[in-house]
Amino acid sequence: MGKNLTVLHLHDNFGALNDWFGEMDRHLLPFFGCVDWKGTVKALREIGFDGVFSFEVNPYGPLSQLELANVMLYNAGKYML
Repeated sequence: MGKNLTVLHLHDNFGALNDWFGEMDRHLLPFFGCVDWKGTVKALREIGFDGVFSFEVNPYGPLSQLELANVMLYNAGKYML
């Protein structure tokens, strides 16, 4: 798709490695599941991706840690750039 790729819907999961509670698509923060982010970022750089990352993640854990999760999500996106 190359330059036609403008938006990526991103989240991590455990895939078939761990079926927690019957939910294989967990919408985890990037780098907390089994997605090969290093390979993903390499491929995006190779095609010159300059689009938008649309993260869809669930806030697992206590709500008191939500701000920390947001910082971690921001840092993950920054790393990917």
